[in-house]
Amino acid sequence: MEYKRKLRTALGEKAQISERQRAEGELHKLGVELLFHTYIDRFSFAEITHNTATTKYDAIIYLNECATNEEKRANAAAMRKAFDAWLEGSGHTADPTALTEVPDPCEGRFDTLAGAIAHIDHILRFPDLLLI
Repeated sequence: MEYKRKLRTALGEKAQISERQRAEGELHKLGVELLFHTYIDRFSFAEITHNTATTKYDAIIYLNECATNEEKRANAAAMRKAFDAWLEGSGHTADPTALTEVPDPCEGRFDTLAGAIAHIDHILRFPDLLLI
């Protein structure tokens, strides 16, 4: 009992940060701005970043390969909701005509934010593209 009380006290005294805050901090050190981020678990997440030095955009999406296809689809649906909320809140829209082919469906580097958004939008509309 005493141990649990001490643990609760110690945790309550330390600032807890979210996965998004941790990711933003790490990226900021590299000169990268995190524009969109949704996190299901360590191996299932999506993000759009802006590299301020190169003025390029990266779109990254992973679905945990150890999860069942049903779990992957559920995770993709949860990411879709977060992505749609971000689009609505940020005023951005997904333009399918901005979609360009990338060698790896999990990651892509784009000249425009519209291209990065179109990539994430496409994968979340068709998550089976990542189900190998």
